[in-house]
Amino acid sequence: MDSTQRSGEMPSTIIISNNGQTRIEQQKKGCFPIRYNLMFLGWLAAVVAYSIRIDLSIAMVAMVNQTFVENFKTNKSDDFKSFCPSPYNKSSNHKNNSLITGDIDWTPRQQGVVLAAFFAGYFCSQIPWGIIVQRFGGKKTVGFGLLVCGILSIVTPAAAEYSFVLTVIVRGLMGVTQGSVYPGLMSLIGKWVPLDERSKFSTVISTGGSSGVIASTYLTALFSEHDYLGGWRTAFYIFGAATCVWFIFWMMSVYNFPAEHPRISRKELNYIEASLTSATANKKDIKVPWASILKSVSIWSLCILMFCNSWLYYVQLTFMPTYMNVILGLDMNDNGIYSSLPYLAGAITSCLGGVIADCMIHRGVKINTTRKIMTTIGVIPETITTLTIAFLGCKSNLVITMFILTHAFGGFGDAGMSISIIDIAPRYAGVIYAIANCLANFSGMLAPLVTGYITDVEETLDQWKKVFFLASGLNIFGYLLFLTLAKVEKAPWSDDITENDEAEVKLIDSTSNSETHTKNYGTIVS
Repeated sequence: MDSTQRSGEMPSTIIISNNGQTRIEQQKKGCFPIRYNLMFLGWLAAVVAYSIRIDLSIAMVAMVNQTFVENFKTNKSDDFKSFCPSPYNKSSNHKNNSLITGDIDWTPRQQGVVLAAFFAGYFCSQIPWGIIVQRFGGKKTVGFGLLVCGILSIVTPAAAEYSFVLTVIVRGLMGVTQGSVYPGLMSLIGKWVPLDERSKFSTVISTGGSSGVIASTYLTALFSEHDYLGGWRTAFYIFGAATCVWFIFWMMSVYNFPAEHPRISRKELNYIEASLTSATANKKDIKVPWASILKSVSIWSLCILMFCNSWLYYVQLTFMPTYMNVILGLDMNDNGIYSSLPYLAGAITSCLGGVIADCMIHRGVKINTTRKIMTTIGVIPETITTLTIAFLGCKSNLVITMFILTHAFGGFGDAGMSISIIDIAPRYAGVIYAIANCLANFSGMLAPLVTGYITDVEETLDQWKKVFFLASGLNIFGYLLFLTLAKVEKAPWSDDITENDEAEVKLIDSTSNSETHTKNYGTIVS
């Protein structure tokens, strides 16, 4: 008795005749759906991607010579008295005596350039990656893109110590290579995940980003505070190495199409194919309807919303640790803890929002209504809490609470924004998401530059109010456009199946093939 029989699984024999050759496959029926491999490894991809994306923002506090920064600002302005009293030095009247001194002399504007370099590369690479994903699928593009990004993370400390320019180049290349991740994941979700599971899949994977930020924030702060662990450099090495390990499991377990997976059961394959109303899950050579995409008001309003919402997110992602240290006076350890709490809250509410959205759709609520309700729950409260931060001043506990609430409410919005792309055009989700993510991360490039410019001369509470006002205003503007102009439902141009396509789907519904087999199917006998 073999292991399959011992485990109680019933094997299914499929005889496939292909070009005169016969192949026998054993299909195993397991209790764990194969498509959940994509959810788990996609979640891990987001974890390592955000870990190596955000570690520099945390390490910057320990890397940079804060005395140099303070002297640079003092030389530009005599009125430098708006730091909050340090909670660890009550005798401090206005300057933060808990500033951490590193070895690298970067001004606030240079810090903004370094942080923006990643997003500049990310922005420039999105559309090319979308086209590549559409042509070659998500497996290799996500895998190799993130692998190279992890290797570049390992060399970042050496680059930072060598020169400012080299650091900008390395960070830019990291953005280019990491640009493959989300277009690839969206493409895979569109091909693997039934409609009523998409919110859950998308939000679980998106929590990987929050989880990566949590891990990166806490561990980078921990390493930065203790030199005996290697200091801030260790974080870059660990997260880069973790990415290389992830790559091995990704390449072994993920396939571009359900029909390619050698271990998928016939029951699950048929369920996926029957749940998708087009040839999206199996059709490889798809002509992208560029004219229809570029003329879609729904797509453009969604892109603008993602740009505006991302501005608020990236301001906090890149500058919250600096704000807590330089303005609120938190030391490195507390900075790591309190900077990670907002992302923990966001991860929890993102999962909860996905479950709520799927339940609403399952109960018959229109997709358009569901997505806009979840977006509203996310955008409006997070804007209010961001504005509140601007008026709380030095009330550290309340400021930290507002940061946490901002991300907690924002997590609900994950079930209403980017996932709408798959609802509108699942067949072209990869390339459309690349366009939307391109614009979203254009804000990731601009937000650090603008914030660095605003706070360059005087990093005061008044200057930071300008930062929060700008982010809040953009967030509301994008939300109103999406609410009034977007129509979240399957677009007519995304469902152009021909009779040949339908025949192909029926044929592929009956079997599966591994990645090493030819894709021209012959007669199938079960």
